Amino acid sequence: MDGRLVTLSDTAVAISVTTVRNRNGIEHYWQGEVVALPRRDVANLQERKLAPGRSAFLVLAGVGGSVALLQAFGVFSTGNGGAAGSSSSK
Repeated sequence: MDGRLVTLSDTAVAISVTTVRNRNGIEHYWQGEVVALPRRDVANLQERKLAPGRSAFLVLAGVGGSVALLQAFGVFSTGNGGAAGSSSSK
């Protein structure tokens, strides 16, 4: 069973369920219904967290790739080649 922990007490665990996996591996998707289970029936709880280093790398790679793509299509200009704001007086 996968989902978000709603409440945890000495006697019960309430979970907003997103996925239930049968013993044969078939998954059933839920809409976040809250299920309360007796604490004695829960073998273990696992918490998943984002890895900060991996997440930062993916963000930086995405931003760098986006900038490279925009430069390739000419959205960003690298030179000023007669840019507005330059004045010439003769």
